[in-house]
Amino acid sequence: MKFGELVEDYQLSWSEIDSFIQNARPIVIRIPKDQVFRVKWFEGYYRPKQTESKQFFYIYGSKILLGLRWRVRDENTLVLEEALLNGNYHIERDVVIKLLQAAHELANVRSILVETASCEPSWRYWLKQAGAETDSEGLVLTPTYRQGLVLSGGGAKGAYQIGAWQAFNEVDWTINIITGTSVGALNGGLIMQGDFEAAKQMWEEIATDKILDFPLESEGSVYQPEQLLDNIQAFIKAALLNKGVSTEPLKTMIDKLLIPRKIKQNLADFYLCTTRLRSMREQVIEIKNQPDELVSQWLLASSSFFPAMSATDVQGEAYIDGGYRNNIPLDVALERGATSLMVVDIVGPGVTKINTIAPEIPVRMLRSHWSLGTVLLFDHERSKWNIKLGYLEAKKMLGDLSGRHYSFNYAAEQQPLRAINYRLLRRVFSDKQIKVLSNDELDAIIRKIRKLSNDRVSVHTWLFDLFEHLAKILGVVPTQVYSYESFIEEIVMAYDQARGEKTQVSADMLLSMGEYWHRYFGNTPLISERAQLLLLTDLRLQDKISTDIYKKIALINAPLVIMAQMLATFIEERGNEDGSRI
Repeated sequence: MKFGELVEDYQLSWSEIDSFIQNARPIVIRIPKDQVFRVKWFEGYYRPKQTESKQFFYIYGSKILLGLRWRVRDENTLVLEEALLNGNYHIERDVVIKLLQAAHELANVRSILVETASCEPSWRYWLKQAGAETDSEGLVLTPTYRQGLVLSGGGAKGAYQIGAWQAFNEVDWTINIITGTSVGALNGGLIMQGDFEAAKQMWEEIATDKILDFPLESEGSVYQPEQLLDNIQAFIKAALLNKGVSTEPLKTMIDKLLIPRKIKQNLADFYLCTTRLRSMREQVIEIKNQPDELVSQWLLASSSFFPAMSATDVQGEAYIDGGYRNNIPLDVALERGATSLMVVDIVGPGVTKINTIAPEIPVRMLRSHWSLGTVLLFDHERSKWNIKLGYLEAKKMLGDLSGRHYSFNYAAEQQPLRAINYRLLRRVFSDKQIKVLSNDELDAIIRKIRKLSNDRVSVHTWLFDLFEHLAKILGVVPTQVYSYESFIEEIVMAYDQARGEKTQVSADMLLSMGEYWHRYFGNTPLISERAQLLLLTDLRLQDKISTDIYKKIALINAPLVIMAQMLATFIEERGNEDGSRI
């Protein structure tokens, strides 16, 4: 699925930026003929502390369409200082303005100011056509969007969407259209009612027997993989014998929690997707146009994951889970008038359509790096965990927190990721190591980290990415907010626990089989990444590994060696009376 993304410069390599700049042409902002604008972008990339401006790129697919430099005037307004358009594409001026608006929408600001003195005269007309108004400083463009909230299917993972909703409630964000499939439809109904506390309580008290006529065996405070396997086998048997497990408990819960009158009072439009069983065709239902007595039936139909769950009869026709045809109904939102999308994808089973989204449509895609558990077996402890995670990851998307896999208190630290990356560089490596590290060696390391993280990695983020990956290997939890130093403390405590424990696969919440599998093999000597990391760290701390052997291992797995050095540094610092080197 291709859509526009706003990416700050430090997440890209300079070669990517330079390649774009060499083929770009200035737009909107007048650039003096004698000014070499490439120099400013270079300085902004490598010396960000010397300027108040920030540099962003609007990327569609893998292509950079716009390069933007701006500074903050106030919490609602950005001042556009420079704009570059990819010279390899012919884009009409009205579309360019829409791309500019989309980029600023994704930056979570309300208005764009183009100062009179710097505005290219030929662009003033197009800015005014887009609705820009004149103030004492220049032209102010305040775009308006019909915001669409898209909630995917995913069964028991749905608590994550409620956590995201909590974060949305904390900002001035108006939802105009909600579309949902399966559990996304149920959560959409809860959001339409506007009672967050009721929704949160429902998820925090949820259990499988409150959704399906199928009591789990051995529910308790400790969860074992054998218990999960037994329950899965029993569930499959019950589904086969009964043509789907009865959803009567879910129907009872829907009737109790979701009140048609309250849903219809919301000014937003609400659509859900279900599938007609006989033809296996998608059916889009506008809930506000349905009679009150059918609302709960349609919500149940969208969530009936046949054949695991029984089909739902609506006016003599059998309907099943909407995920069979459209698990992420963003096309429904766009077709019904949404011009900006927030998609909360919990990666449930089903069909994801190949949608073409125009580059001028701003899309925020919230999808966790973490497993959210099982789909059909519900557990209140897992739901509490997912609510916390959804909340924190939505806060990161909205710009209130920083980090990728983990959440850092951006306001308290006043440090973007590249600043943390630099602090780690000076902390983990000696001056000599930094001096002898060549650009080619660093590029090779970054390529390996990029494969490891499956994300953008640059010279400004490579150590930060390993910082987070180290924590993930050791089992540091992602459901709380960290500072730079508290995160290091958690890593060291996780190391102590990892060295002292035997292989343990039980948990305090319901895990998926993949999570149990990962936990079981996490301590297997010489096989798991975790075991290799612990061994290499211990050998380094005890000076039982020579420099030559260390270098040979680094040639094979440089990220692992660097993480071991990072971890050893943190442990050694804890043992020193004077603490940190910083």
